[in-house]
Amino acid sequence: MGEPELDRALELLSSSVLAERCLGVDLLATDPGARATEILVSLLEETSWYLRERAVEALASRSDALELILEVLRRGPWFARASACDVLGRREGKEAIVAILEQVADRNVSLQRSAVAALRRIGESAGSTSVAERMAVLPPEHRARVLARIGHQEPTFAVVLDRALAGIPLERFAKDEAQTRRSAEVDLHEELALVRLRALIAGAAHRDPT
Repeated sequence: MGEPELDRALELLSSSVLAERCLGVDLLATDPGARATEILVSLLEETSWYLRERAVEALASRSDALELILEVLRRGPWFARASACDVLGRREGKEAIVAILEQVADRNVSLQRSAVAALRRIGESAGSTSVAERMAVLPPEHRARVLARIGHQEPTFAVVLDRALAGIPLERFAKDEAQTRRSAEVDLHEELALVRLRALIAGAAHRDPT
């Protein structure tokens, strides 16, 4: 795409009509240049969910977008960070796992949901051990909290990660793990048990028409 086409895309993005703005995103998606990538990443901070989703689709296959997306995770509002997690999940690359884990620790439930979904997709592609190995270096209490939140969103994935963590040698874990891992694991298993119980209760209530 040359300068005239890029100018046309920017013109469309400034429109008040959502359909025209989406067309602007589509034009940017055809441009492999760095400037187009920068603009697409900036659109992750748009308030329109639909526009952000179009930008997510365009960014998923762009090899030059990773650092810019990680910057959004560091500084963006929660909804931009959620969209950034969506991009990273679709890329299915291991290089962003640590940054995504930080988003799981955020208090915003919608952001947690996007981050967990991204981790699950990466785990399905690269293996759950890839995720577990990066969780192992977190401080025990932090790791337990993150795994519990994953359990609230996707209990089955949390159990898979818990098993993967159990198979990692102790020396691969955070410093002072030997002294703190056992108590953290007790708390974690209790939390996961509650998550499973809630899931069973919810499933029973869904099946019971009364």
